[in-house]
Amino acid sequence: MKIRNTKLLQLTMLTVAGAAFAISCNKGKSSSSEQTSDVVASKSDAAKLTVSVPVAQITAKVGAKKEQVILIKNEGTKPAANIVLSGLSSPFTIKPAITPVEPTKTDSPVKTESPAKVDASAKAEVPAKPQSPAKTDEGTTDPAKPVEAAKNSCEIKALAPGESCEVTIEFAPEKVGSGKETLTVQYMSEGKALSATSDIAYLAKGKIELEIPKLPQFQAEVRKPVTQTLTIKNNGEETITGLKIAELAAPLSSKSTCKDTLEVGASCDIEITFNPLEVVSSLVDLKISYNDIDEDGNEKAVTATSQLSYQTTGIANLTIESTADYLIANVNSSATRTYTIKNAGNGKATKLALPVLVSPLKIGATTCKAELDKEQSCTFDVVLTADKDNYETAGYAMAVVYNDGKVQKTAISNINFKSVPANVLNLSQYKVATASIEIGTICKTAEVYGNGSHNIPLVSTFTGTDINGKKVDVKLADVMKSTQVQLVAGGVSINAPGIKAEKDVYSKCIDGSSIPEGVSAVYLASKANGQTLDVGAKLSYVEKDGKVSSISTDNYQAGRIKVDVKDNPFLKISASSLYSIGIKADDYSGGLVTRDNYRLFKIEPNLKDIPSLSIARVSQIRITNTNQNKSSNWYQIAADKFSTDLAWFDQGQRKTFMNNQYRREFYSGKFLNGSLKGSETSVNLSKNKSTNLSLAEITSQDFALASISDSGMPSWVGNYQWHLPFKLEMQGTDSFGNQFTAVMGDNF
Repeated sequence: MKIRNTKLLQLTMLTVAGAAFAISCNKGKSSSSEQTSDVVASKSDAAKLTVSVPVAQITAKVGAKKEQVILIKNEGTKPAANIVLSGLSSPFTIKPAITPVEPTKTDSPVKTESPAKVDASAKAEVPAKPQSPAKTDEGTTDPAKPVEAAKNSCEIKALAPGESCEVTIEFAPEKVGSGKETLTVQYMSEGKALSATSDIAYLAKGKIELEIPKLPQFQAEVRKPVTQTLTIKNNGEETITGLKIAELAAPLSSKSTCKDTLEVGASCDIEITFNPLEVVSSLVDLKISYNDIDEDGNEKAVTATSQLSYQTTGIANLTIESTADYLIANVNSSATRTYTIKNAGNGKATKLALPVLVSPLKIGATTCKAELDKEQSCTFDVVLTADKDNYETAGYAMAVVYNDGKVQKTAISNINFKSVPANVLNLSQYKVATASIEIGTICKTAEVYGNGSHNIPLVSTFTGTDINGKKVDVKLADVMKSTQVQLVAGGVSINAPGIKAEKDVYSKCIDGSSIPEGVSAVYLASKANGQTLDVGAKLSYVEKDGKVSSISTDNYQAGRIKVDVKDNPFLKISASSLYSIGIKADDYSGGLVTRDNYRLFKIEPNLKDIPSLSIARVSQIRITNTNQNKSSNWYQIAADKFSTDLAWFDQGQRKTFMNNQYRREFYSGKFLNGSLKGSETSVNLSKNKSTNLSLAEITSQDFALASISDSGMPSWVGNYQWHLPFKLEMQGTDSFGNQFTAVMGDNF
């Protein structure tokens, strides 16, 4: 009983709960140990287990997991059995064997023979370890199904003398720290409870975190250095080692209080200086290297960067060009002047704002932005819009507001402006020294018909020089807008009547030649038939200083022109020789004695003798029944219509008592303008029937008369009137606007 109780006590000492194991047995091999184990043995001829840890200290980073293999070897002369490992706690765990271990089949202590009867190779039995309750399918524990805890390789076998086994332990630190854990190995040999111990040192390293802030942009004037301090701080859990600050290239330089190491929570300063020798702007990286910690707790070199931005600055100095010249606009027009803003400083101007102007001034187009770099310029237009002719201001201040890099400043320029009447020649670019004007015509002869409609072009020539002897360059169109045509009589000049600013259908030379397109001229018309006009000119101009002056041809006879005013040529031409008339198409309706005549008469101008009738305008016509000597009223002819209807008119008594005659008369008709014929090919007449008469022989220079004459019903066939004689009177104007009356006749 005493022996049994002793064995039970020994077995109880070997019981270890809650360990998980991984194993690898290595027979016949030995490994050196950097740590020694303490072995307790009752006899020198018993088993002797030693524990070898290959490293002096196990190191890992917080949050990581690191495995370490430990060698257990039997260096005694007897086998070691019932091996139990204990003593390790968090952050260590012993990993279980890969091969599952069969659970113990009995909970009863094993009887042991007396030491004298135990075979040296026999394995001693120990009480079973506490068992964890088995899990059911539903995840709850079932006390009826105990499961033995997992064992490592050394616990599932006996070690013969010289034999060894390997145990894997896992180091998984959760906080920074260091220390040691003692691994105890308990075993049985020759019926004796023996043990061995080994200290395992460990080190748990924390995270490395170096705070590197970002500096604002370096801004400095050329050769005026500025300095900023970059403070870096160790916000990690370990001392930072291997700290190095890389050198910076010009225009940057640095000096530092940082050493090779930086304790937790400590900081050091890097003083960075920006010293530009010229205008520069760039981005560079400041490189900071130090040692970080990997998962196994080993140091590794890393490099962090802090981006540095720099730019030269200075004081901006804006100027606006200024001039004493007036900005001048004619009434109902506008004038524009471009102003240039220059930055004469050595810094950038910001928050640039153009002048705020009041009517009649306003800002026009501009190239200016909110910023203007040194040595740069931009432009803006000032527009003067004149809605009246009495604007005049000198010294109006225009202010450009900007920030010079330090404070808000203002650049000021004064402007003089003025408005003048529409007919004043704008010479605001010049200070005029000499000026003269003359007037003439581009026609071969200075002649005009005195009908008030015909007009000929007059062209002014302005000649001038400025105070530097430079020719005044001015557009003819501007000169003509400012020219006042005058009539000179007895040394007195008056503004000529009948002056037209634009040409019209009657604008041509008296020889019939037309005025070329694009000619700048004014046009003279007159009703002074038979007279010669002494035509001169007057012109007013304004100079750059706002002064208005006038010049004329009053005392310069060579600058004037004599214009002969011709009488109406139709006063000397027979009215019957202007146009000819003849039938070009006809038709009839009715019986032999009651026939109505449908006729088309061509009215053709005598262009051989009177070429001005090639473009004639007929304003009215009149028809006379010469048989009855009855005339119609004047039919008004529309100038813009191809066809004008002609209605019946009273032509007197058709039937006479004496010879019982029933006379033919004009029933209705149409007057046609050949110049407006367009695509028309025929004209339709309708009375007892509808008929179309061809217009093939009617040209654009012709007119035409389409008529229906009614025969009536005579009492005796001998009194039948086949044709009706008529007279046509036609009034209008020729291509010069000369009035004419043409007379012609034929038979309806």
